[in-house]
Amino acid sequence: MKPGYSKLLIFDFILPDTDASLFPSLMDIPMLAVFSGMERTKPQLKELLASVGLEIIKFWSVREDAEGLIEAVKKA
Repeated sequence: MKPGYSKLLIFDFILPDTDASLFPSLMDIPMLAVFSGMERTKPQLKELLASVGLEIIKFWSVREDAEGLIEAVKKA
């Protein structure tokens, strides 16, 4: 990725730290069964992307129980 030019956009559920809606929470089951993965909260997403040298610029979402967009760039 080219700093100052490239952006990574991820379209996924962004779970709240507590009291997540039922549907996004239930998506953990197929994520675990099929991909050995999980739905993540904002802090978990920040930690995951930071581990590969990316920094989250903004979380975009219309509402809490729908998918959102995560905008990330390469750390300077």
